[in-house]
Amino acid sequence: MQAGKQGFQDLGASSLHSAHDPIKSSVLRLEVRTGAAQVEGGVHDLVSYKKKSF
Repeated sequence: MQAGKQGFQDLGASSLHSAHDPIKSSVLRLEVRTGAAQVEGGVHDLVSYKKKSF
């Protein structure tokens, strides 16, 4: 539940209740993503990273 609250705060809503009006007026849109879509959108095959200084 806390992660959901923090996510809405990142979108500009101070609480879940204050997010209802922007959602109803289509100012704030949300999409449902499957677990597979969330994994696909993540970082792929990144085992380690070395920062190169130019």
